[in-house]
Amino acid sequence: MCVDISSEMLDILESKAKKQNITNIETHCGGFLTYPHAGEEVDKIVSKFTLHHLPDFWKSIALLKMADILKTGRNLYLSDLVFTFEPSDHEILLRR
Repeated sequence: MCVDISSEMLDILESKAKKQNITNIETHCGGFLTYPHAGEEVDKIVSKFTLHHLPDFWKSIALLKMADILKTGRNLYLSDLVFTFEPSDHEILLRR
């Protein structure tokens, strides 16, 4: 499953997948805060260069939403996470 706020990026993904005969991709247009996950929990989440667009409060909400979608013990791969506070000062982020 691939989720992106940009329908254009999803179109590019679908086009590249089709060229490579990859047919098991499901795409959804949505963002960290708007994507309504209704399926099973996922094995991994990859987020690159995206969270910096959100204010700190909404970053923490997005991380909690991702934790709810992710299977216990599975991985979140995250690049470009910027906080203006120490995450360790906010236990709710560490309890997941």
